[in-house]
Amino acid sequence: MFNWLYMQRAQTEAVTFLGNQDSSRSLYAIPGLDYVSHEDILPYTTTEKLPLQHELFDKFLMYYPEKDPPFGAQETLRAWQKKNHPWLELSDVHKETTENVRVTVIPFYMGCRESQAASVFWVCA
Repeated sequence: MFNWLYMQRAQTEAVTFLGNQDSSRSLYAIPGLDYVSHEDILPYTTTEKLPLQHELFDKFLMYYPEKDPPFGAQETLRAWQKKNHPWLELSDVHKETTENVRVTVIPFYMGCRESQAASVFWVCA
């Protein structure tokens, strides 16, 4: 039986990846972040200074009212992208439409684990 109240509150939009390539079993999730194909992004214009509610918004983006678009990357976003790009880089985007429902699948690299005699690479879709 499903717990419907729990399902409504569950945070489903997150990117999960393995921790550093050490022996720990740490998984890291970045809530509020999701992969999307560039073709699926819709243009959006707002006059609000904080158009999105996300804990990292003001740390990653700066509002420049005289520019178009009015938001620009801060150094913290550039540093975060540089540090995490191996986990965030997309290799492929597959789209399939069945009965007018389009599904997009994006496999991505989660990280690598070294065990006693082998390296294991994880990719999710």
